[in-house]
Amino acid sequence: MSILLSNISKVYFAGIGGIGMSALAHYFLENNISVSGYDQNSSAITRKLEERGVQIAYDIKPENINDNLDLVVYTPAIPSDHPLLIFFKQKGIQVLKRAEVLGMITQRLNTIAVAGSHGKTTISSLLTHLFHNSSINPYAFLGGISNNIGSNFKTGKDWAVVEADEFDYSFLKLYPKMIILSSIDSDHMDIYKSMDNLYDSFKSFVRKLPKEGKLIVHEKANRNSDFDCPEIITYSLDNTADIYPADIEKKDTFLHFSLNYKGRKISGFQMPALGLHNLENAIAAITAALESGLDENTIKVNLQSFSGVKRRFEYVFASENILYIDDYAHHPTEINALLKSVKEQYPKRHTTIIFQPHLYSRTRDLAEEFGKSLSNADKVILLDIYPAREAPIENVNAALIAKYISHGNHKLMTKEELTAQIDLMQLDILITAGAGDIDKLVEPIKNTLENKNKNLIADSYEDK
Repeated sequence: MSILLSNISKVYFAGIGGIGMSALAHYFLENNISVSGYDQNSSAITRKLEERGVQIAYDIKPENINDNLDLVVYTPAIPSDHPLLIFFKQKGIQVLKRAEVLGMITQRLNTIAVAGSHGKTTISSLLTHLFHNSSINPYAFLGGISNNIGSNFKTGKDWAVVEADEFDYSFLKLYPKMIILSSIDSDHMDIYKSMDNLYDSFKSFVRKLPKEGKLIVHEKANRNSDFDCPEIITYSLDNTADIYPADIEKKDTFLHFSLNYKGRKISGFQMPALGLHNLENAIAAITAALESGLDENTIKVNLQSFSGVKRRFEYVFASENILYIDDYAHHPTEINALLKSVKEQYPKRHTTIIFQPHLYSRTRDLAEEFGKSLSNADKVILLDIYPAREAPIENVNAALIAKYISHGNHKLMTKEELTAQIDLMQLDILITAGAGDIDKLVEPIKNTLENKNKNLIADSYEDK
């Protein structure tokens, strides 16, 4: 533990069910510190913490609040004037944002911070897995559930792989030794107001690198910026970058490729075929592993066994008749990449996407871009906007996106209507996408598709 955290024995998490918050909670548990917390809803994340002995309240009645605490950590999704935070402040308990606490932890470790508007979770999860069974054993604080470790947290020693979130300027609290920067795209404009401000924040983050620090940056993000860093390494699928792939070939369920790395060619890489955008994410992770001193053979072995991240191009159900993919995509760029990857792998198949917009402000600002990206699917079903931290904005709803879909095969539905109608739909490839609570529909949809597939098989036997 760092000096600032060394005297802490009891920590309370306000919003403990969040993906970033729960990773921190696991970290404190691993350090034999008592953890308790609050969240609005029970979930798989909170239940896993409860299995480890964490007491979690799902309301904020005073009698349910433990005030015998050393530290309260809260998520930026909870406003600073929330009654729970006011209660703790009045009791004189130290209250810190999640990013501040994560910053204290990264200050004492060799931290590789994965930043960017897109791809952070896949890159950080893959990089964590590349270090598996090697001399480098990092802590991992991930923004999703890695299928390889079954968690968003991994304990370690001396090193850390950290997802660096730009929301609310959170990443400026970190102390990276190396940065991977995947992209800078229009997002979180409710915070940044302009692209200039967004670029400035990423530049400020890069300046946090020490003199010996390295920036591994996607060529496009580097081309559009002016980063102040002693060593900049660019990567891309294109051969204009410092690091890029070659000899790309799909064989069965794997992508095989070579890597042009600083003027030399490294052959013999293969990874699960999860779309070309994930090949690009893999290039970033491989580069960081090599720059950290990891040997090529370990990287190749671990890359083959990478099993992805929950809700990142996740194959939920597959049969001869129906394929179901779930993804966290919640920005037009991500939806474009998702649908492009599906079309590349299954060019002759019909795609239906169910999309739940996330945030009123993002929907308002990017409605046209959302419509254009969703137009790449053969059929679009739009659910109501998931508000998250926001209050409704007048005249902003899912219909605003529908106006910009270039074909007429789209429909607005509530979650309740979808659940009732999914069994009646003619489906080939089904995709669910979004960052809200659409994940709660995944298991019910999967069960419906399994039953639907059984009926299709039964019908085919009867026809014979």
